Amino acid sequence: AAGRGQAAGVSGGGGRDRSAAGRLAARAVSLARRIYTSRNLRISLARITVVLFTASVAYFVPHFGEVIGLLGSIGSPLLAYILPIVFYHKLSNVVLPLRIRILHGVILAIGILGGLISALDVLLEEDEG
Repeated sequence: AAGRGQAAGVSGGGGRDRSAAGRLAARAVSLARRIYTSRNLRISLARITVVLFTASVAYFVPHFGEVIGLLGSIGSPLLAYILPIVFYHKLSNVVLPLRIRILHGVILAIGILGGLISALDVLLEEDEG
């Protein structure tokens, strides 16, 4: 009888623990769903805000196309030609051969010259409207 009582007590305790663990898991899942849903809602609201802000700037700022053209004419050469070489030289501790440094200088010059020419083209462009 003692053996059965002990077995029943252990088994019953395990059953209660599983039930509590199940409830705890259900609460955790419910909490995770609420967090996930509120996070998605915040992300969606942030996206909508950015789109509405961008659309209102495009609508209300006169000559917005020229502003974007100027930003692109400055930003594109920076991202494509100038910054990669500058970052490489700043971050690497390698002494490069002279021909590679000359090549990097030529690429930098082309990037700077191209950026200046395209920025001037945007600034001096006559209104085609």
